Amino acid sequence: MKRSGTATREMGRDFAGTFGTSMARLVFSGTTSIVLARMLGPRTRGEFALVLLWSWAFGLIAMIGTNEAVSYYVSAEPENANRHLRTGLRLCAGFLAVAIPIAMVLIRLLLRSSSDTARILAVVLVPLYLPLAVLYSLTQGYLQGQRRFRSLNGLLLVNDAVYCALAVAAFLSRRTAPPLLLALGAFAAASVATAAFSLRILLRSGQFDAPAEPQMTWRSGQVGRYGRSVAPASWVTLLNSRLDEMVCSQVLPVHDLGIYSVAKAAIVGITAVPLALSTVLLPRVVGAHRAGAVRPLLKSSALFTACCLLGVLIPSLVAMPRLLPLVFGKQFAAGVPTARLLLVAAAFGGMAEVAITTLKGTNQLRLALVCRLAVVLLLFASLMVLARPLGPAGVAIACIVASAAGAIGTWAVVARTAGRSEPVSGFAAVKEVLPA
Repeated sequence: MKRSGTATREMGRDFAGTFGTSMARLVFSGTTSIVLARMLGPRTRGEFALVLLWSWAFGLIAMIGTNEAVSYYVSAEPENANRHLRTGLRLCAGFLAVAIPIAMVLIRLLLRSSSDTARILAVVLVPLYLPLAVLYSLTQGYLQGQRRFRSLNGLLLVNDAVYCALAVAAFLSRRTAPPLLLALGAFAAASVATAAFSLRILLRSGQFDAPAEPQMTWRSGQVGRYGRSVAPASWVTLLNSRLDEMVCSQVLPVHDLGIYSVAKAAIVGITAVPLALSTVLLPRVVGAHRAGAVRPLLKSSALFTACCLLGVLIPSLVAMPRLLPLVFGKQFAAGVPTARLLLVAAAFGGMAEVAITTLKGTNQLRLALVCRLAVVLLLFASLMVLARPLGPAGVAIACIVASAAGAIGTWAVVARTAGRSEPVSGFAAVKEVLPA
């Protein structure tokens, strides 16, 4: 009993620290977005968003799930934590050797609507950023697997705080160099600083320099297979959160992308609601599922989620016409209608996210992935129809269509599968998502 109470207190401290870190990161990222928007203006802000979007996407793809594999094996075999970390680093080094040249070619094509300066800076940034991003992500997975949440939260805070400080410095010196160069320079310098902090954590991990074990080749295959198995879910999550911007970058002028990026940054507050609710709900769903009493919890969870989201949505819709130009500058006032539409989309998306969490809590992981994939496909189809003729507002309407359908459909799947003891897999998962 005493051990259980101690574990509960430790979990409570970890949650409190992680929640506090999330709130602090929200402040830092919000400040960074505001400062850079005011410094860059709509067109240059669009170019900046393009460079960061595709650099981040290439970094996630290049890891092929290795960061999650490291987290899993470090947690499962803590006595071999450092060997698993070294295995992950070696695997990613090979992935990067292939990914960097490909990314340097593709990013020029993906930025074809941008200026020559933006394309040159993107090509220079990619080979610098990708290794730093991989090191940062692997360190996160390593610390998470070891349950070193204080170090993990410190790493996340350092990343956002340094970037925020450098963005402010760039803003103050905005007359000394082209704004895009200053903004990307701040991003690159923050990435270097974060990678240096990550390396310091790894060098102090104790057995980081342990000799290679005879079974290292087998371990590499084991870690690589796990990474490949979870990578598709990470890629679907990437598409779910960034597909709108990816399509914008190819079908809209850079100026419109800048307007859309700021409108999306202006609604970040409402996205914190489903994240907090999912964190609190997941262990309760797991417990209720094991006790065979999950249906009453799901009904109350859906109602509570809807009330929380409405409580944030309504005042945000009212305040947005004044808030967005005041905070980001009058040059982004054209983004107010888009931001209001995105608020509605975020509310539906929050409902869908909590439904996804309930599927995970009832061990329906394949169903959760299929539901996400269905939303991504619907969003892509909607964007192809609405983005070009309607501009940023059309992109936001496409997000509403996909997120509303996703919320309704995912909760319908939750209602049909709640209480099942065995997970749905294979083509059966696809059939469950299709209308009856």
